[in-house]
Amino acid sequence: MKAVFSLACFLMFAAINVASAQVKINAHDAGICKRMKDSLFVSSTQLDSLQIITIGLSQQKQAARLSTTDQELLRSKMQAIENSRDSLFRNVLTSEQFRLYKAKKGYFLNGSSN
Repeated sequence: MKAVFSLACFLMFAAINVASAQVKINAHDAGICKRMKDSLFVSSTQLDSLQIITIGLSQQKQAARLSTTDQELLRSKMQAIENSRDSLFRNVLTSEQFRLYKAKKGYFLNGSSN
């Protein structure tokens, strides 16, 4: 229940951010979502949620880059942000889709095989 509430809050915050800032999805993020759409056969609702999550994570990463010049601290912040991706995606994808996502995560995130 806590995970569902956390996801709902994150999605609401990200949707507000996206709507208010008129943020367009960048090429890297669009590639992640396209590869997931093509390989996992996600619904349009799932795709919308994945795009919101991906944009939100990119915004968090950009904020982290701007907040410090300490490379070790930046690496730690980036890893924490990236570690949240799986739990956010888990709440959007079916169990079978999530299993396939985990198996092909390197491909989805980088466009290359694991």
